[in-house]
Amino acid sequence: MISVNDLKLYKENGYLVIRNFLSTQKIEKLNTNYDNLRKKLAKQSFIKYSDYQKEISQIRDIWKYDKEYEQLILEGEIAEIAPLFFKEASCRLLHDHVINKPLKNNGTVPWHQDYTYWPTDNPNGLSIWLPFNDLDKDAGVLEIIPKSHLWGEEKPIDFINDTKFFSADVIKHLTVKKGDLVILDALTWHKTSENISIKERKAYISLWIPTNSRYTPKHASWHPVNDNITVKENEVLNNDWFPVIGKEVINNQNHIYMDNSSTESMSKITMFNASKIAKNFLQRHLNLKKDIWTYLYIDQNRYKAIDILIARFKLNKNSINELNEVLLSMAINGIAYQNHRGRNVYNKSYLKFKKIFKNEI
Repeated sequence: MISVNDLKLYKENGYLVIRNFLSTQKIEKLNTNYDNLRKKLAKQSFIKYSDYQKEISQIRDIWKYDKEYEQLILEGEIAEIAPLFFKEASCRLLHDHVINKPLKNNGTVPWHQDYTYWPTDNPNGLSIWLPFNDLDKDAGVLEIIPKSHLWGEEKPIDFINDTKFFSADVIKHLTVKKGDLVILDALTWHKTSENISIKERKAYISLWIPTNSRYTPKHASWHPVNDNITVKENEVLNNDWFPVIGKEVINNQNHIYMDNSSTESMSKITMFNASKIAKNFLQRHLNLKKDIWTYLYIDQNRYKAIDILIARFKLNKNSINELNEVLLSMAINGIAYQNHRGRNVYNKSYLKFKKIFKNEI
């Protein structure tokens, strides 16, 4: 399925589109399993399914929950092709996830390079992007900058505060059909805009790194995969959560990597610390040491908290509805993240929270 010419094009351009990679029937099965998983996780987290559907746009480590996904990436069609894009014909799974963009309830994922968010030393990784729907230009497709993987790594983009622009004439929209596959170099600049054309845009993404990748927390100390890493700094990743496809090759090669420790700063709200700052702020001003998100998910508690915050910070009472919306959204995200690392990738509630309490944080 992958030709020598395909590999050449990928190396030159930093991406490759493979048409008709999976059958419609296979995609529909994956989609059904994913929907069932969302229902299960919402129930386990004691979140109303309607709330979960509205707020949670990303579920991680699906292969750990569902045998269909596990088979696909560790033994099946994706497992067969992923190693071909690596020098040593083997690779290691970093993690997988689905990101969904429901019509009128989604947002932009800004320009970024995937590798800048990974706590590993080797930049020679890739993302495999599998759409569950036919996607036109307005459906939240991948927008990429061909050959940008050759520019090297830049600092991680903070989706809340940073802005990066590219001229329209260099942007390529990867319109794809259900079952097509996109291979994307981990340093290729890309984004996804809002879905404004179809009912639901879902994409299954698996992230792959070289087999001998080493753990470098200074590169991305905030990333959720750190929870599953059991090796020491600069050691090769553990196989239980980061399995190898193909022959495992271990050598002593080390890569120079960027120190992104500055993302740990708590001096302002960023995508890296927003939930922590919001949680600390609310616990302090509501005088709560308990699980703040479970507490605020209950209507009675949330409105009590709103009264306290309005009185304490002399907020306009017209802010009640907006503050209720923000606190409810953050509560749902907080519970989902605590329980299974589910979250909203668009940072909407944190942006509104930042705006409301801009003079207090």
